[in-house]
Amino acid sequence: MNILITFLYIFLFYIFYSWYEKIKFIHKKELKGPFPLPIIGNAYLSDHPYYDFFKFSKKYGDIFRIWVGDLYTVVLSDESLIREVFHKNSDNFNDRPKFPTMKYLSNYHGLVTSSGEYWKINREIVSQSLTKIHSKHLYESLEYNIEQVLNKFEGFEKRNESFNPKLDCYKFTTSLMFKYIFNEEITNYDDPIIESEIIKPTNRVFEKLSNCRTGDALKILRPFYEFQLKYFEQSGYKIFDYLNKKLEQHVETFDENGVPRDLLDILFKEYGNDKLSILSTAKDLLLGGIDTSATIFYNIIMLSCNYKEIQDKVYEELKSVSKEKKRIYLSDRNSLPYTNAFIKECLRYRPVAAFPLPHTAKNDITISNGRYFIPKDSQVLINFYALYRNEKYFPNPETFDPSRFINCELANQAFMPFSMGPRICVARQFALDEIFLFISNLLLNFKVSSNKTIDHSINDYKYGLTIKLKKEFNINLKKR
Repeated sequence: MNILITFLYIFLFYIFYSWYEKIKFIHKKELKGPFPLPIIGNAYLSDHPYYDFFKFSKKYGDIFRIWVGDLYTVVLSDESLIREVFHKNSDNFNDRPKFPTMKYLSNYHGLVTSSGEYWKINREIVSQSLTKIHSKHLYESLEYNIEQVLNKFEGFEKRNESFNPKLDCYKFTTSLMFKYIFNEEITNYDDPIIESEIIKPTNRVFEKLSNCRTGDALKILRPFYEFQLKYFEQSGYKIFDYLNKKLEQHVETFDENGVPRDLLDILFKEYGNDKLSILSTAKDLLLGGIDTSATIFYNIIMLSCNYKEIQDKVYEELKSVSKEKKRIYLSDRNSLPYTNAFIKECLRYRPVAAFPLPHTAKNDITISNGRYFIPKDSQVLINFYALYRNEKYFPNPETFDPSRFINCELANQAFMPFSMGPRICVARQFALDEIFLFISNLLLNFKVSSNKTIDHSINDYKYGLTIKLKKEFNINLKKR
């Protein structure tokens, strides 16, 4: 009985201490935000926290604080504030918080979850890798894979067969990442090993590693959550094992004095026997390069089906530039303003991610000429969903309108699909090229349609590191 009473007192103390930490005055310029509850703070949100945060931004402004469990979280949805935090004050906000999910992703190593000097060194290695590997080979692979996917789609069109393009989008991006990381070409898009060993585990990892997870948010639960991830969530480790096998094969043919064939050669030369750094970096790039681009392709195909008149307008522009050719090249990009605007509007209207991975504040800081105070150890997030629906930059944000990106400086300044600052996506230019070539060649060659409107309400999407439709869809293709 005495033991139960003791535990009750401890629990009550924990409740009141937790609540006091959340409601106490910290600074005369502290941020506004919703009133927090004990323990959970404001983590009573729906399954779509980015939408809840969007509604909070309407009430509390383009910068506000929210308590996600024990995490004092700063949410930004204004272009100028985002630039001030992540560009002007990047030294204070470059690091990642140390959560169980971050450790699970790449053990605070690699490119995505690391911090400090280690991250800076690794970032420099990766940023130079595209040049060292001969980017020409990567772009040749891109051309080859576009030809592959167009031929496969033509087979569906000839058979008048309705199909779900999702898996083909994933196989396309997987093949490109294989070329970059392993110097391998996937010649068989129907190889079941690629789906089982790479694509399905990647999907699982991105679903699992959303922001605002209870096991990250409550400090008292972190050891238990870390245990759960380590022993019961094997998708991340499965990819790690796959990469380890590839590395062992690579070491056998590695020539220290030769021209680097791929990312693994570069990482092995830089890190030697530091296998954790090599595998973590390769894993970060493999996961990010596969899932984000594939989800973008899938979303753009969906929006092409929904907005047929806009799709036709894109086609007319593509046709006028390609003339008698049935291919679009990167050299055509500057002649295709509406196509570029269409791609941007797709990325704005259906952002691939609600938030980038969180940053953390190294020290207390005030921003915006002393108007806002951000305390040390805050979790800091960009809410892309709210930014892209900020009417200051995007009038009538619920309207799908590519023309907003033509000759509009405000819209283009606020458009930051690869985040902002030194931790901006290291391969963003290749990703943009990949998206442009895939979509422009698809819409030049095929009219894409579906039997129903696919774009649903927010409740039809599932939230993770990337935002995906819960229900998949089939499309029909008609040769142009």
